[in-house]
Amino acid sequence: MRTQHRYMKRLIPVGKKIIDSIYFHKDYTDSMGDYITKATFDMVSGIVKIQDCSYEIVKWSKKANTVSFISSPDFDSVNEPAVQSAVIVNLTKSTVVFRKYDPLKGPIYHHKWLMVGDDYKGFDVSEAKERSRFIVEKMAENPSIEKCKIGFKKYWDEVAIPLISICRE
Repeated sequence: MRTQHRYMKRLIPVGKKIIDSIYFHKDYTDSMGDYITKATFDMVSGIVKIQDCSYEIVKWSKKANTVSFISSPDFDSVNEPAVQSAVIVNLTKSTVVFRKYDPLKGPIYHHKWLMVGDDYKGFDVSEAKERSRFIVEKMAENPSIEKCKIGFKKYWDEVAIPLISICRE
């Protein structure tokens, strides 16, 4: 019997949980209420609005006590969207950090369907789930793919995708 990979099921109703962080699409920030108060979220999102920064993803990190507003403009249009920039608000230190990423080498998101609800209209959620299932299975068949590197566009495009494609045949 095949066990279901942790990325193939929701651990929480909406949001992608990785270690101590949860990633939400901006349309689902109401789901953050179980993790951060609405007043705190409104305060930090106000900082981002003042800076006139656009974002698609909000990341809450319990351990770092930060809320990050992440720009990923191709979130709806590509399978593994790239992170373009982030505004990171540290709630403990009351600091704001701006980060830019190289679009050809920087971080990308896998399993983006976890960041939205099943009702999301920006992309086909069922299709994204099927892609996740396929990728998880093919990666299991090819242990030479370094899982710690697949979250970066350059490695994903140049190493992982060709190896996954070979497994397809």
